[in-house]
Amino acid sequence: MLRIERSREPVPVSQAERGYHTEVVTAGMRRTQPDWSWNGPRVPETKRPFRGLAAGRDGRIWVQLWTEARPVVNEDHNPDDPRSQPVSWESPVRYDAFEPDGTYLGALAAPDGFLASPAVPIFDGEHVWAVSQDEFDVQRVVRYRIVVGGG
Repeated sequence: MLRIERSREPVPVSQAERGYHTEVVTAGMRRTQPDWSWNGPRVPETKRPFRGLAAGRDGRIWVQLWTEARPVVNEDHNPDDPRSQPVSWESPVRYDAFEPDGTYLGALAAPDGFLASPAVPIFDGEHVWAVSQDEFDVQRVVRYRIVVGGG
């Protein structure tokens, strides 16, 4: 068994982002139960330490981190569609990389358009294959060269 620990400041969830998530859940529930009201715990003020894990084909460990989200205007918003939101919240994609023995290699900030889901990126040595989306929302598989660094 391998145990890896790394100290990191918690990533805050702004009041506006918490409100957005509460509104989205409430609107979704009210589509099936019109009198539904939020009765669960509040949306947390910080995000979980990590978003996901991926094992590289070379044995490296890739930890997808939560990052601070920013509001993005939905240019395709349709006010007549109750599922359409005028604004969404997007978080930049970032990973911490570790050697198979747990040695920290550094941080990887993915370029714009890099999608970490729904298809999981494939990490292998100096490259990662991932789905990328351009400004026209066209998706394609792209091979990126990995440059790890920073912190």
